[in-house]
Amino acid sequence: MRIVSAADDMLVKVWDLVLNTEIATIKSGSTTSSTGRATCFTFSKDFKTMIVGYRDGTITFFNTQKEFAMIHSLKCNTSLGFETDEDEVNTMVYLTFGGKTSYLAVGGTSGKLVILDLSTMEPCYIESEFIASETVFLHHRPS
Repeated sequence: MRIVSAADDMLVKVWDLVLNTEIATIKSGSTTSSTGRATCFTFSKDFKTMIVGYRDGTITFFNTQKEFAMIHSLKCNTSLGFETDEDEVNTMVYLTFGGKTSYLAVGGTSGKLVILDLSTMEPCYIESEFIASETVFLHHRPS
């Protein structure tokens, strides 16, 4: 069993709970194109890809089979349907519907919900009245 943690130190850590060890550490700015703190994360259905959303609006894809090497990165900006060029990513859910096409639902602090078709990295649905309190958050902040 694995868990992922993120903190204000700009690190995302992956832990193996069975072995009680840290598997990977990802630092914003050094191994990602983000300069912000991680705010949420999700995994692909087969767990081969970890997807991390950052405060600066970056979404980064990591290969879990190859030491969490970065695969791809994109910005949640106006070209993807967000309000600003640095909309904070605060919710992400990986979605598949029967076939081979996969989607990533991304919620930002501006109230937009954008669903990206991962085969094209283009938005296929944009909702402007997204209410974050109606979603399941994928992380928590220490009190």
